[in-house]
Amino acid sequence: MKKSLTVIAIVLLLIVWFSFYFNSAIKDKNSSGKLIDWDSEVVNMSEEEKNMLEITKGSLANEAEVVFIREDKTYAIKPKDDSTIQTAVSDIIDGELDRESWEALVKDFTDMSLNYYGILGEGYTIEFYSNDDVKLIEVSNGSLVYSKFE
Repeated sequence: MKKSLTVIAIVLLLIVWFSFYFNSAIKDKNSSGKLIDWDSEVVNMSEEEKNMLEITKGSLANEAEVVFIREDKTYAIKPKDDSTIQTAVSDIIDGELDRESWEALVKDFTDMSLNYYGILGEGYTIEFYSNDDVKLIEVSNGSLVYSKFE
């Protein structure tokens, strides 16, 4: 289990690192109450929004689906079936994960959001879902908005 969380932490840290690097050169509803279309294509994105989406998708390519909901300025992330992240999420939901590990995961998403804030500006949200579309974490502007297990 700790190995799974270590992999998740490394993936999230890679997203943060790539974000800094590039900056220097639905069943469940999102925060606005709209259903998430995990297969959606976004148009009219700024160059920075496109870059962040591509960086996030690239970093999580084998682990999670990532979509950007333009009207809400939200990046939604959902683990793929049988991914390391999904295994960890299942352990979280089943109560097999200690509180310290959950808090570390929330901190990783909060740090990622702070990085997005530094690159994209105010008003962008990152939402993390289980693969059955239950919202687990929501962060915005570097601050925790929602955590299912707190």
